[in-house]
Amino acid sequence: MRALTKQEIEKLTASGCTAENWAGIQVADSFDVTCVRQVSFFGNVVIGENSGSITVSDNFKKPCGIYNATLRNVSIGDNCLVENVKGFIDNYEIGDNCLISHIYSMETTDHPHFGEGTLIPVLNEAGDGNVMIFEGLTSQLAAIQVKYEEDKEVTRSIHELICKDIAERLGSDPIGKVASEVHIQNVGRIVDTRIGTGCRVDGAQLLKSCTISDNVTVGTGVIAEECVVCRSSEISKNANLEGCFIGEATTVTNGFSAEHSIFFANSFMGNGEACAAFCGPFTVSHHKGSLLIGSDFSFYNAGSATNFSNHG
Repeated sequence: MRALTKQEIEKLTASGCTAENWAGIQVADSFDVTCVRQVSFFGNVVIGENSGSITVSDNFKKPCGIYNATLRNVSIGDNCLVENVKGFIDNYEIGDNCLISHIYSMETTDHPHFGEGTLIPVLNEAGDGNVMIFEGLTSQLAAIQVKYEEDKEVTRSIHELICKDIAERLGSDPIGKVASEVHIQNVGRIVDTRIGTGCRVDGAQLLKSCTISDNVTVGTGVIAEECVVCRSSEISKNANLEGCFIGEATTVTNGFSAEHSIFFANSFMGNGEACAAFCGPFTVSHHKGSLLIGSDFSFYNAGSATNFSNHG
């Protein structure tokens, strides 16, 4: 990487760009100044190679570059297209071959945890948190946390081990990251969220304090806060999640709402509602009248108008 030349700064200024400090911008040796227009730079910004093109939809490619955006303390990898950012991108690392188009904002605030380490009350919607969610959570480990929640020494030891694992992976000064080959389009706000390789985020309203693993699809109208979403899952069509763990290859769609619930591999949740539910692998709910609350399930298909709870 290198600093901008005097001639490049002059061309950027002529293209409507401004900078808090031009010396804070580093670019690749092959940087193409014509591919950056109407950009405001703040803090330290790193820009990789930008002379290629990127596929934005089937059989449609656009030139890489940065257009109509405000960037603060941002690193952008090679061959990316960042365009039409209405608000700003602040304190984020963006990988190679990414598309970020028509979004409001992306930011990392102070002391983010990306949803990992969130303590949620499972099987007892009115109780204290008993399951700590993180990227490596398994149904077995979750079951141990629930079963032995009254044993404070056991639960404290488990939570300490989880927190140690999270701290080792995130480091002392964590930052929001978008991995390579990610497409983010037509999105509202992304706050304190990490997005893995090959993800597609299109039309979501809000992603706040989330970890989203590789090859995940996040679709129209989605709101997710304090969540961990594992690889190859799908959250779409106005799903609303708060304090949830979404296991591998799980689908949450069609307006399904969930709070403080965990869903493990190959589950399908659509139309209904869950609260404080422990949904093991292959749990299915796809009727509008279905309610899963404060109970545990696995290899279960909730029938129409199911109201399965521990309320008696």
